[in-house]
Amino acid sequence: MSVLSPLVIVLNWNGEQELLDCLDSLETAHRQQPAHPFDVLLVDNGSTAGVLTQASSQFPAVQLLALPENRYWAGGNNAAIAWALERSYPWLVFCNSDIVVDGRWSEALARFDDTVDVGAVGFQVFGEYSRVPFSAFDQACQQFQIEQLTAADELYISGCFLAIRAECFRRLGCFDAVYRMYSEEDDFLMRVRLAGWRTVRCSAPIWHASELASRRVPRLTAYLAIRNSLRLRLKFGPRRLRSSLGFVLRVLAGMLNPSRPVDLVNSYQRRLKPSANPLVNLPILAAACLWNLLHLPETLRIARRDRRAALQGRL
Repeated sequence: MSVLSPLVIVLNWNGEQELLDCLDSLETAHRQQPAHPFDVLLVDNGSTAGVLTQASSQFPAVQLLALPENRYWAGGNNAAIAWALERSYPWLVFCNSDIVVDGRWSEALARFDDTVDVGAVGFQVFGEYSRVPFSAFDQACQQFQIEQLTAADELYISGCFLAIRAECFRRLGCFDAVYRMYSEEDDFLMRVRLAGWRTVRCSAPIWHASELASRRVPRLTAYLAIRNSLRLRLKFGPRRLRSSLGFVLRVLAGMLNPSRPVDLVNSYQRRLKPSANPLVNLPILAAACLWNLLHLPETLRIARRDRRAALQGRL
């Protein structure tokens, strides 16, 4: 364990070959960058199938945190955050199990070590919200030069491969586990910015296979995506009720519009209209709205708590 180095947290649930590919790319990157090492923690979310046993034997340097049940993205990563904070890692890098990295990603992250006002770093993700051929990522890796690394402030950065300073979690707490999956990284990055840190995206390339786990449960993912997008607006929207109502009306219009097909490319848009059949879509939207209505007092209470923690933890 090298506590002055980043910790990559690979979250797994019934991962297949993509998990082995992910760990192999991290191992290759580790060999290629001896000056910028990192540790890897494999967090298993109660898998009942997949290649976990093979992954543990094939990559003995990877540490394993096995959870007894599926705690989804937020809960699984929160367990890893608690584990990591006890070991004083400076950066926590949240990595989906279907990620392939460019070997220079850790050198790119190291460029932000002394930029203390940067609290989170994203990357140029091929396949962030839609599937992209691996050849496009391979070409980007060939063209990428670490000496020409660029970075720009950005509000929304996908959690599929996202580096966050450990100090942010010490001051602000963990991910809001009520989300389970979807929008929890947006929620936390809003808290990071409220506390005075910047959130940036750098130009180092990463490849994401996209939705290999969520495609197994399409209606659940659609429900959680809509529910959580609405909850995020209720927590942090500039005009909470107006913003939330506008979102619901836009989703409803899309679901009822027969000329708007199901988006088979963009995963976020597909979750807002998972089927061409309104009889499938409307109950999902109704359930998401009802959940938010029933949990509105709790949502507003957590919003006040998180805002207070962010303001008290300001840089």
